[in-house]
Amino acid sequence: MTKPNIISYKYATTVFWILVLFGLYVTSLYSYLLFHSIAEIFSIIVACGIFMVAWNSRRFLDNNYLLFVGIAYLFIGFLDLVHALAYKGMGVFPGYATNLPTQLWIATRYTESLSLLIAPFFVHRKLKTNFVFISYVAGVALVLSSIFYRSIFPDCFIEGVGLTPFKKISEYIIALILLASIALLIRKREAFDRGVLQLLVVSLIVTIGSELAFTFYVHAYGLSNLIGHFFKIISFVLIYKAIIQTGLVNPYNLLFRNLKQSEEKLRKARDGLEKRVRERTAELAMANKQLGLEIEERKRAEEHIFALSQQLMKAQEIERQRLSCDLHDNLAQDLSTIKIGLDTLFDDQPDGSAEKRQKVSVLSEMTKKTIMDVRNLSYDLHPGDLDQLGLVQTVRRYCEEFSARNGLEVEFLSVGMDDTNLDFDTEIALYRLMQEGLTNIQRHADASKVTIRLVTSFPNIILRIQDNGKGFPVKRRLHEALEEKRMGLRSMQQRVALLNGKIEIKSHHGKGTKIVVEVPYKEKNSG
Repeated sequence: MTKPNIISYKYATTVFWILVLFGLYVTSLYSYLLFHSIAEIFSIIVACGIFMVAWNSRRFLDNNYLLFVGIAYLFIGFLDLVHALAYKGMGVFPGYATNLPTQLWIATRYTESLSLLIAPFFVHRKLKTNFVFISYVAGVALVLSSIFYRSIFPDCFIEGVGLTPFKKISEYIIALILLASIALLIRKREAFDRGVLQLLVVSLIVTIGSELAFTFYVHAYGLSNLIGHFFKIISFVLIYKAIIQTGLVNPYNLLFRNLKQSEEKLRKARDGLEKRVRERTAELAMANKQLGLEIEERKRAEEHIFALSQQLMKAQEIERQRLSCDLHDNLAQDLSTIKIGLDTLFDDQPDGSAEKRQKVSVLSEMTKKTIMDVRNLSYDLHPGDLDQLGLVQTVRRYCEEFSARNGLEVEFLSVGMDDTNLDFDTEIALYRLMQEGLTNIQRHADASKVTIRLVTSFPNIILRIQDNGKGFPVKRRLHEALEEKRMGLRSMQQRVALLNGKIEIKSHHGKGTKIVVEVPYKEKNSG
């Protein structure tokens, strides 16, 4: 319902009840007995309605205040019915004057006020309905017995005198009890819907006004009696709106208050959670963005390092080639010239001493060995055969020479490599990996045999190096190589990484070592 519609509804309702009250006033002028009967019947109907709403919803109630009040108003309505039938002029109880309905009024109001005082204590307590019913039946029976049969209930009205002190004092006591009921309701306000609580409190305040009005009348049809009944009607209208109308139209505000509160808390928690999720999502998005920037920056740095490493490797190969050429073309040639000079030193001196000839011969042999070492070093620095013979023949030749130089059996086998046309970077890297692997084995493995396999497994080239040496702890050796910046295994890992390949090292104590290198197949650029 929209806000203008709500205002129109409230306005129409207010006008309706004003007209009803005005109609009742007109009725009282015509027949006060009729007015009294209508007022009491209305309160009886409301009381029974409260009971029916409370009783039929008892299995679903999470607040036993309503159930207790509902049972109480069933008996309050019954006492109001007896009071209405006993009113002066009704003729239902012949022989009784104004005192009887006044006694019944006080008994009913005591029952109502005490019930409303006790009810708040059952807000969060279990209610034994059978016990409550029996208690009210017994209490109402005692009250009626004390009035009709035993005649021990104090007089409340004396003909010709008016209200008795007991009646007036009782009305004040009832008003105080109702004030205490209001205080307890406010204290338990968290158990009630705000609108329901306001209606109940205002109803009790109006009831107090009704009780005070009934302390002034001198006969049953007096003005203060009329005002008191108007207050009672208004009080029951408010109770009707608080319990019956709310229970039927907005049951969650009355019958399932705790459920509604839980739903409201859940909704607030959900809204708060959604807010926190949005905030956290924003934080994560910012963090992800920052992380993405850092990753991009790191990737650029890694790419830069990768490019620098490739350039460094190429620069190393260029420098190796230059040194190889210098050693082969200059130093080796100079040493060869020296050897020729030594060998021909005595050609024009046939009478040279044998001792001198012997010394020159030794120097010539040493020079010859140095020339061989220089040529081997030159070949190690840059395998000139790689361009002419290709990778397979160059590796095979190196393995044979390495075996001859070091007394280590080296077995080489290639599979599927005959028709390959690898680019130079891949060829030189595989050659260096084989070379470094053999050097490491010769230095550290104490092996007697090495097996090298070079296999084409498209889209990769696989290099396997396996020995029968003493083996080593792989993780520790790799860690030491990283910490101490050793160039053996670390250099092999770097070369493989530059080719976007992978290297696997397996080694067991006393069972040798196996190195498997796998790099992408990359053909030589024909341009």
